[in-house]
Amino acid sequence: MAANSDSTGETISLGVLIGRNARRLRQQAGIGLDELAQAARPYGVNWTVSRVSDIESGRTTPGIAVTITYAAALSLLSETDVALTDLVAGAASVELNDGLVVTASALRRILGGGSTALVPEDLPGIDLGEDTGERIAAAVTAAFTSAGNEIPPGSRLPARLNDAGRAAVGAAVRWETGLTDQRAARRMDMNTHEVTAWAMHLWGRPFGKERDRRAGENATAQDRGRATRQMMTELRAALAEEEEK
Repeated sequence: MAANSDSTGETISLGVLIGRNARRLRQQAGIGLDELAQAARPYGVNWTVSRVSDIESGRTTPGIAVTITYAAALSLLSETDVALTDLVAGAASVELNDGLVVTASALRRILGGGSTALVPEDLPGIDLGEDTGERIAAAVTAAFTSAGNEIPPGSRLPARLNDAGRAAVGAAVRWETGLTDQRAARRMDMNTHEVTAWAMHLWGRPFGKERDRRAGENATAQDRGRATRQMMTELRAALAEEEEK
């Protein structure tokens, strides 16, 4: 629907870019905010005028589901095919997060079904010199180490947990845990770092991953519940044994 040229040399955030294009395309089609909100409802959302305005303002970055819904509603009303690539037109490069800026052409390629592999030409301002591997390794090490500092003070941890172990626990909570681990922590009256530390001490993996391993690939809710209860029994026993020492 829209031209996909990089008409400016600016770098803007993904949320602002999507919002700016969404507003432009809607206004070009002569569609009001309230009309767009109503047209989105058949797609499973209950948007208000304020919600549509928030998307177009770029104050937050819409997720893929929101972006698709907006494009679908606009396509329906305008009787024109609005592609996701239309919503990322008009910038030279796009800030996806605080540490990643890609060219707009690379983003359109990905959204259009092309390769997601990012080559140096897709990453403006990044020096991919000979020491790239070393710099990436250093950044990963720093992120891994800092994760250990996120463990709340006073947490009940296995006695022999050293600095490397704390970093591993912090990294696991940051990147490998989810709702199962959080629920287990609440039921055990612990924080997620404590449950993860003890799970890794006992089973070598976070609580949720061990639960899934025990329950099996095609587990039912009953299977998962049974595994959870058994693991909590084992965890309580380990805590009790630690307190007796």
